[in-house]
Amino acid sequence: MGSMEAYIHREYLIILKRRLADPNITDERLQMLTRLLALEQARGGPEKDDALGAPIHNAQRHSGGHT
Repeated sequence: MGSMEAYIHREYLIILKRRLADPNITDERLQMLTRLLALEQARGGPEKDDALGAPIHNAQRHSGGHT
C-alpha cells in the first residue's frame, strides 16, 4: 500500500471509530459502521493503535444503554 493509500486508510479508520463512539448511534448505523470498519481493517492488514485511542465499538451502548 502506497503512502497516500495508507494515509487514507488510517484516516478512514479514525472516522469510523469516532462515529461508532457516538452515544446516540442507532442500531442500524451501528451495524453498518461495524461492517465498514471490519472491511476496512481487512483491506489494510494489521492495524496499529491509532493516536486517538478511539474505541472499535460503542461499549456504553452494549452495557445496558437504550435500544
